[in-house]
Amino acid sequence: MSRTGRYKLLPILSTGLLALAISLLTRIGVQSSLWAIAASLLLVGLGLRPVFSIAVAAIQNAVPVGMLGIGTASATMFRLIGGAIGTTAFGAIFSSGVATHLAGRLLGGAAGGLGSVSAEAVHALPVEAQVAVLDGTSQALHPILSSRRSVP
Repeated sequence: MSRTGRYKLLPILSTGLLALAISLLTRIGVQSSLWAIAASLLLVGLGLRPVFSIAVAAIQNAVPVGMLGIGTASATMFRLIGGAIGTTAFGAIFSSGVATHLAGRLLGGAAGGLGSVSAEAVHALPVEAQVAVLDGTSQALHPILSSRRSVP
């Protein structure tokens, strides 16, 4: 971008990379390795970063010099607001999905109820309950990452 002065191609390519990464994340399941998940998330980061950086550069090129601070601050503010709203909305969808998929599947209120499930608590569960927690968590992610609906 600094050599050519053009910034249209990079956001298009990075958005394509982001779409690929999200499509990989839609395939997460109980059997998915941590390396595959980490690689997919790395691709998400590599796809997002150029879009954000170039958007700020495009805004700075579009506004008058006296408004550079306002343009840059506005872009940052709206990105933060969008991130907060998106995180809240998708977190609520995920929490609801976990509660739906795990309701009645944990033996005798194992792990102290759904509100206190941690990695240590899951490892302390019987194997059948561990599988139920992993499966429920995996199924709760699908409505967030794809249009596929999973059946509880």
